[in-house]
Amino acid sequence: MTSTNQFQIPILIPDVSVHPESLVDFISELGIADDIQVLVLHKQQPAPCLSVLVKMPISEIAAV
Repeated sequence: MTSTNQFQIPILIPDVSVHPESLVDFISELGIADDIQVLVLHKQQPAPCLSVLVKMPISEIAAV
């Protein structure tokens, strides 16, 4: 299952930290670890400014 969570940051300034937070739930029937992709986009550019793969820990096993 793929979902998208988007939020806007008005301006990014060099050497100034910004700490946006987003809740991520990953529950797998296999109980595996997986990656999520984080993209930093600019409204006027077709390609991402930054793309990062974040390694998630082993997930909870889905109760069926």
